[in-house]
Amino acid sequence: AVLATQPAQREAVERLLRPLLMHAAARQGDLSALESLAPGMHIDAIEGGEEGRTALMLAVEGGHLPVVNWLL
Repeated sequence: AVLATQPAQREAVERLLRPLLMHAAARQGDLSALESLAPGMHIDAIEGGEEGRTALMLAVEGGHLPVVNWLL
């Protein structure tokens, strides 16, 4: 089955996945992944994710300075 074939479905899926993808990339220090998300997704560095931590917090905790600078 094809997921999210309707615009409203696609938007709902993106809304659910955006924080997960952004937080995973920040946690891993994957700047290229964040940059690839940016054109199609609003990046909110202070949007809470797992346990209320933000992408910015995860990048700082991991010592990923390039990601921290990009998020700021």
